[in-house]
Amino acid sequence: MNRILKSTKAKTSIKGSTEAHQALVREIVLRLNGRAVIWKQAVGAGQINGRYIAFGVKGAADLTGILRDGTRLEIEVKTGKARQTPHQVEYQRMIEGMGGIYLVARSGTDLIEALGNICKQRRIDF
Repeated sequence: MNRILKSTKAKTSIKGSTEAHQALVREIVLRLNGRAVIWKQAVGAGQINGRYIAFGVKGAADLTGILRDGTRLEIEVKTGKARQTPHQVEYQRMIEGMGGIYLVARSGTDLIEALGNICKQRRIDF
């Protein structure tokens, strides 16, 4: 049985390029190495054996992880003029409502600074 996932093609728009987004995701993962356990969270749709399959949680952040004290960390990566979707805003509210940290990242440097400040306020080793 052939189970090849055919993903829908990544789109590049005026809001933010796919290449810039992927580069920023890689930068953030590298910067957080040793500070948090972090992984890319897949959300999307595709076809397996001709059947349409949706995967992931609609609105979920690009990166998810856990800080050293067990706090959930979610990072939505945005480039160019891209903004959060309504589903992403709702997902952010859920994560923050449960005590997690949710950040929108436009640069690796700004993300590390913001996360460092939040961890300092919460007395989390960062």
